[in-house]
Amino acid sequence: MLERGSLYGAFGDKRQLVAALQDGPVLPALREVLANPARAQEYASDAGVPQGCMIGNTTAELVPYDAEAREIVARSHVLIDALRAESA
Repeated sequence: MLERGSLYGAFGDKRQLVAALQDGPVLPALREVLANPARAQEYASDAGVPQGCMIGNTTAELVPYDAEAREIVARSHVLIDALRAESA
């Protein structure tokens, strides 16, 4: 398990962390939430589930100044839309 302080050591910077998350464990969790929207509050209140929005934070912190971050966020939105369509 990575501690908060070691995230940048493992991924280099926030951009690389966000890019890695696109292909990691976030997708199965997002599919689960989209497939079971009635349980969204249960998932959101689970203390074992990380809180916050990596895409929202990246948009606020990096997108205004970083073209690669803009591309990562844009791809994330396309992916989220595809997952929504898949679970509809």
